[in-house]
Amino acid sequence: MRLELDTISQFALFSFCLLATISSVEANETWVKGILTSPDWASYPCKDYIITVACAATPDNANTASLPRIVNIGDTIEYTNKEGKVQRFRVEAISFYVFSKDVIEKNTVVARKGETNCFLFDSSKAYRSQNQLSSIVVKGCWPLR
Repeated sequence: MRLELDTISQFALFSFCLLATISSVEANETWVKGILTSPDWASYPCKDYIITVACAATPDNANTASLPRIVNIGDTIEYTNKEGKVQRFRVEAISFYVFSKDVIEKNTVVARKGETNCFLFDSSKAYRSQNQLSSIVVKGCWPLR
């Protein structure tokens, strides 16, 4: 069980650092219509309050269930959150990143040159700004052609 928690903690650190540095020149972003997924993924939901939006800084998915092998815009993904509730996430936008160099945060390598990541968003607003939107991060994904 300890190994599983360490893996989740490492993925949380990776995702948090990735979100903080993704806007820099360290990755090339492409918008795609579909991807091949991997077992490494995490959900980061946002809640809309009257005057603000609060987004999770740690993964919300509690189960280790795999994503569907292929995910396209318009698909709905179901997962169980940390509270044991089934969540539905409708994919409205997908961004694909290839890292052009190693990304190191606090003496920890969070991404290697050539690695890929995809961000699935629940709103088409992501094409304008990715801030304050729920997302699913998939490490090691690949775009469909």
